[in-house]
Amino acid sequence: MPGDTDPQAFATVADLRARWPELEDKERAAVLLEDAAVRIRAALDEAGIDVEDKCAALLKIISCSMVRRAMFSDVEIGGMQQTAGTYNGSFNFTNPTGALYLTGDEKRLLGIGKQRISSISPLTGIRRIVCDVT
Repeated sequence: MPGDTDPQAFATVADLRARWPELEDKERAAVLLEDAAVRIRAALDEAGIDVEDKCAALLKIISCSMVRRAMFSDVEIGGMQQTAGTYNGSFNFTNPTGALYLTGDEKRLLGIGKQRISSISPLTGIRRIVCDVT
């Protein structure tokens, strides 16, 4: 199965299945797990955080959550509105495009989105973080 042994993904299809027993499309799940890892790495890199500094279990949990949201997008309804007169109805899906994204809580757990005070030396180009703003 693709993705089960891929070192790029933080989680396997078996990890996702353990958290979501109703998983049916294993091939799509494997691809999305790899995509989730790429997105997590990119977000950490953009924030100046080394992925090696993060707990492997945390990365696995977040990857599985991202993939479940993306795969569950066509059935998870975020809002519903109905009217009896003239038979009107409206449904809003929480993630209609099936996008992989990090929630605010997941970003907080990864240390992404914090404001930092830092300086960059004009001579060497080395960035020095002075402090994190809470």
